[in-house]
Amino acid sequence: MANTGGLFEKNPRSVRITAWLLAGAAFYVWYQHDKKTEREFSAGDANKWNQEVLRKTGTKSERERANEK
Repeated sequence: MANTGGLFEKNPRSVRITAWLLAGAAFYVWYQHDKKTEREFSAGDANKWNQEVLRKTGTKSERERANEK
């Protein structure tokens, strides 16, 4: 039988290295995508989010607390 050079071994070194390289590439692509999506929030989106949180928690905003004084 011909020597296959470890091609069909259970976990040859080249397969493990390739798996780590693919995992690293996937992480890099995800990281770049995540950085891009972070910048997609506008100030209006943040204000809507903050108002929704204040409404759900029953907390007053700084402006509302200042008007009470």
